Amino acid sequence: MTGPGDLNDTTLTATIDGVTVGSVPVDTTRQTALPGFDEVGTATASITLPANLAGGAHEVVFTGTQTGTVFRVPFSVEAPPSVATTVSGTSADIVYGAPGSVSVTVTPASVTTKPTGTVELRDGTTVLGTATLVDGAAIISIDALALEVGPHTLTLAYSGGPGFDPSTGTVVVTVVKASPTLSASATPATVQVKKTTNRIVVAVGTTGYTATGTVEVRQGTRVLKTGTLVAGKVTIQMGTYATVGTTALTVAYLGDAKTNGASKALTVKVVKQAPVLKVTAPKSVKKNARPTVKVALTGVGAAVTGKVTFTFAGKKVTRTLKAGKSSFKLPKVARNTTVTVRYLGSAVFTATSKKVTIKIK
Repeated sequence: MTGPGDLNDTTLTATIDGVTVGSVPVDTTRQTALPGFDEVGTATASITLPANLAGGAHEVVFTGTQTGTVFRVPFSVEAPPSVATTVSGTSADIVYGAPGSVSVTVTPASVTTKPTGTVELRDGTTVLGTATLVDGAAIISIDALALEVGPHTLTLAYSGGPGFDPSTGTVVVTVVKASPTLSASATPATVQVKKTTNRIVVAVGTTGYTATGTVEVRQGTRVLKTGTLVAGKVTIQMGTYATVGTTALTVAYLGDAKTNGASKALTVKVVKQAPVLKVTAPKSVKKNARPTVKVALTGVGAAVTGKVTFTFAGKKVTRTLKAGKSSFKLPKVARNTTVTVRYLGSAVFTATSKKVTIKIK
């Protein structure tokens, strides 16, 4: 029973799936044919359904704006037939050790509406990545080191979406070898010809993994020494160097299954070696004696050759070494005499000198 002054709805709000789709006026004309004070509210509704309404069961919910009275009208929408789709992808080459990606497009067969949903990228049964479509496209990231070097035929799986059928396709992703950073240094950088040696310290740098394999040290096309990387590094012990001057070397990393080869130029300065000079002569002689001064020069890796000079009393005599040795018999000496023996050097050995004094008894 209602009476004068009771709250009455003059408008109903219509919603579908929580979305307001319109409002409807209510006729509240007072009922005069019946006894009492009851009033009648009537409304005729005509609702336009949203164009994107999904197929299936729905209801229009009418709610009184004043009393909150709710009235529900169920209805159903026949879903349109799903549209077939094609999923495809492209990928630039991925450098081993670095991340990559696949650009994906899902194309409907017969409509211009862009599909929604998700796409998976799989290597066999392993899911490498997933992405959500935006305007029918997506980019799927691939983690570094997820794939080995070489071509891979991967599966793209579109899950389907409202009005769109699922589909699968393939994309070829190629992983290429990484190019390393190669550092090399000679320690020491200067050596003595045919005498001292040095070490070549090599490091092969990569991202996300450790390079393996062999390193060669070359002089021209000739391989002098080799070494094997351990934890991406190797120290190669060199032999002696045969000639004086700047020796040009090439340090070559030969690469492995995941890494390209690389090379670096290196120079070693080779200098003459200092020979050991031994001079022997009597410490004292009688006046007018003719003492003999003997010379012996030794080196490492080669015989000492060349000339020596004997300088005494303002005179100089030159002799040629034989098997690294020479001698000179002085003329008669009447007083204490100092003899300077000087080795003049060669292509291998540096010059050197030594003095000896012979006293008169």
